[in-house]
Amino acid sequence: MSLVYADLREYAYAIADGVLTHDGPARMASQTLVPAPLTRSAGVMPRLYDIASATPLTREAALVLALAQEAEGDALWCCGLLDVDENVTQAALAQALTTRLVLALPGTGQCFFRYFDPRVLVQLQWLFTPAQMAWLMGPVRRWKYNIAGAWEEMRRPQVFAAESPGITAQQAFALQRMNVINTLLDRLQPPSVAAYRGAGQGILRQLEKARDHGLRRLQDQEEYAWHGMTVHADFDRHPLLQERLANLPTDVDFPYRVATANLRPEDFDRIRDDLNDSSRTSP
Repeated sequence: MSLVYADLREYAYAIADGVLTHDGPARMASQTLVPAPLTRSAGVMPRLYDIASATPLTREAALVLALAQEAEGDALWCCGLLDVDENVTQAALAQALTTRLVLALPGTGQCFFRYFDPRVLVQLQWLFTPAQMAWLMGPVRRWKYNIAGAWEEMRRPQVFAAESPGITAQQAFALQRMNVINTLLDRLQPPSVAAYRGAGQGILRQLEKARDHGLRRLQDQEEYAWHGMTVHADFDRHPLLQERLANLPTDVDFPYRVATANLRPEDFDRIRDDLNDSSRTSP
């Protein structure tokens, strides 16, 4: 589903990813959102566009630009459309969006929080509590974003917003692995928004299992999660994997990758078939 002109009348602002997108409409007023701790990275910070104050011709040019980028298979100039509460000024919105770009994670400290990236935002809807999502959205009551070839609308939960995000250790683990989750989602290519969200949850479960097996390197966790998503969710219960997990080499950088390097496609087929047969014959 493509962007339509009605979207540019219904939503007052657009947000663009400074890393993934091209320049937006030249005649549409905009500002870069740069939190003080990240001033040296201003070039990759998101940009806020003021749709509401644009002329009809400027809005039409913005739509034409988005449709042309879509036709070329390029990233669109905006990654989200924002509808805000009444009487919220652009300055107040920009401040709220900017302060959320830096997130304190337990055990790690302050990190750049790419919540505006649709690939992250779509996963936050199950990772965060409703109160945390209400905190994140702040004055934004509706947020429309492009993911898996469709425009999805998210509404602010009708609960009291948390005063601070209060990120848990489990949430911090997931947030620090969003790049891994998105890398695997790019390989899996889920066919719908719901499948995209569900696969994200499945990948996180596999990454947690990899950690619990003692795999510390992200590359090992990623490889393990890929096997969990493509072979069998419980592939680690198979004797062939249990033997390798119990005897991981200690003198290499990526022990899991080394331990499973000699497994052939037919080995993984056997693991899948054995586990499926076991589940069918279990009482």
